[in-house]
Amino acid sequence: MSKVYVKTFIIKTYGPNKLFDITDKVEKIVEESRIENGVATVFSHGSTGAIVRIKPEQAEEYSYVLWDLVPIDGWQHPGNAYAHLRSTIISTKLALPLIGRKLVLGPARIYFVENQCYVARERRITVAVEGE
Repeated sequence: MSKVYVKTFIIKTYGPNKLFDITDKVEKIVEESRIENGVATVFSHGSTGAIVRIKPEQAEEYSYVLWDLVPIDGWQHPGNAYAHLRSTIISTKLALPLIGRKLVLGPARIYFVENQCYVARERRITVAVEGE
C-alpha cells in the first residue's frame, strides 16, 4: 500500500541567478517520511524560482549559462520577464527516485535557483514523498 508524506519548508534567498543548496533539508524530509522506496518530488512555490539537480562544481557555471540563455533585458514584458522565462525553462519541480530511504542523486546536489530579486526573500518549498 502506497503512502504519501508532504512537508513544506522556507529558505531565505537573494538573487538574481543565485543557487541555494537544499539537499540536506530534502534528505531530512525523506528520512522523516519513513518511506523506503518510491519518488520524492521537490516543488518551488511561485513562478520565478526553480529546482535543479547538478554537481556542486558546476553551480557557478550554471549561473553563467542562465545569463547567456535568458538575459535580463530585451523582453516585451517589463520588469521580471527574464525570471519567469528562466523558471519555465528550468522547472519549478524535480522528481527523484527513492531507494532504501535514500534519494538517487549520485554526486549531484539539489538547488533552489533564485531567478529574481536583488533583496533577501523567503521562498516556500514543498517535498512530497510517495511510495512504500
